[in-house]
Amino acid sequence: MAKMKYKISSRATILLGRESVSKVEGALIELIKNTYDADATLCYVYFDTTEGALFIIDDGTGMTKSVIEDNWMMIGTANKRDEYISGKDRIKSGEKGIGRFALDRLGGICEMYTKNVNDRMIKWTTNWNSFERSE
Repeated sequence: MAKMKYKISSRATILLGRESVSKVEGALIELIKNTYDADATLCYVYFDTTEGALFIIDDGTGMTKSVIEDNWMMIGTANKRDEYISGKDRIKSGEKGIGRFALDRLGGICEMYTKNVNDRMIKWTTNWNSFERSE
C-alpha cells in the first residue's frame, strides 16, 4: 500500500479551541499560562467595554518568526515537553500544544503582537470565524 498522509480539516481548530475550552475563564487561564511559560514577570488583562476587546499584555520573552512558524502555528508540538524549563528556571505549564486555540473561545478575530529582544515586532492575525466558513 502506498504511503498516506494524515489530513486535518479547518473544523479541527474549532474542536481544539471553542469546543474543548468550555468557559471564558478556562481560555484566559490557558493564555495567562503562556505568559508564565514566556518568563513574564508582569501580565495585564484588560477588557475594553467600549470596543469589546480583550488585551493580554506581558513582559515575557516574545516570539521570533521561526518560533511562530515552527511552534505557534504547528498543532501539537512537543517543544514545551522537550524544553520544559524556561530561561528563568520555571517549569513550563503548557504541554499539549493547543493553548493558542483557546483564543477562539474569546472572540472571532485575534491580533497578536510579539517582540523578541533580537527581532522586530511581529503582528499575527487570525479570523477564527473563517474556519467555520471554509468547510
